[in-house]
Amino acid sequence: IIVSLVVVSCAPPSSPNTGAPQTSSGAASSAATKSPIKLKVIFPQKESLQTGGFHAIAINKGYYAAEGLEVDPIWTTGGGEQVQLIVSRDGDIAIQTGFASVVGAWKKGAPLTIISAAETGYFVSYWYAKADSPIQNFTQLSGKKVGFSNPGSGTHMALLALQNYYKSKGLESPVIVAAGDQPSNLAAVLTGQLDVGWAGYPVNLDLIEQGKIREVINIARDLPGYDEIVVRVNFANSELVKNNPEAIRRFLRVWQKVNNYYFNNPQEAFLVYTSFIKTPMASPFVISQMPKYITEKSRRLAP
Repeated sequence: IIVSLVVVSCAPPSSPNTGAPQTSSGAASSAATKSPIKLKVIFPQKESLQTGGFHAIAINKGYYAAEGLEVDPIWTTGGGEQVQLIVSRDGDIAIQTGFASVVGAWKKGAPLTIISAAETGYFVSYWYAKADSPIQNFTQLSGKKVGFSNPGSGTHMALLALQNYYKSKGLESPVIVAAGDQPSNLAAVLTGQLDVGWAGYPVNLDLIEQGKIREVINIARDLPGYDEIVVRVNFANSELVKNNPEAIRRFLRVWQKVNNYYFNNPQEAFLVYTSFIKTPMASPFVISQMPKYITEKSRRLAP
């Protein structure tokens, strides 16, 4: 309900199916010639395509500049950390944050406003085990240690859903562990501290290609109904939304342009992304897997 109310006033002007947002050349020129708006934007998981990668594309393609935005990025591990930075006014906008974390803080009186959906369905995140693990799929996790990032994050909400599924079947639930970012989860899996860790496409798919790890869970594909839930949102400090709605509109226009660009130009998007996080260019296999993890449904900015 909250998402729907806010998206009506703040959503970008076009859907992902229509290409770049439709604005007149005069409007774009006007935005570029206005005094720049400075924004502190909070991004979780710098190594992820939809966070660090999106930011890099917005810079590389000139989308921030075209909207007259000067963005100062703040990098976190997600979840409650994002919420706290907005509440304390250390950031203006936070992206890709677990819906429950934001709504929970809002219900307690935190000055937060959801400005758009960020991810629908748990497609992008997946969970994996070592290749030699006896765990083959999501039905074999009773009593196993399964990692997520931070409390209140999208990965946390996903594993709570998995626990509920196990309870509904009368089975012993997995033991879920706040294990931090994607590199930390990988290290914990490889050293046996976790049975299963999480990553977000395309992180660690090279290890799947090399046969070192194996995907065992994707919540959107494995649990009925979880492909339709808004799991991550973009949100802002309510005072900013009230006093400077133009800043919100400009940012969402940028985000829609980036969203469309990487979906329609994956090869070029990966070049920008891998250069930004200083990793080798993704293999053809990794790029070919994008439709499995990033769908029209998962990437829409409005529910």
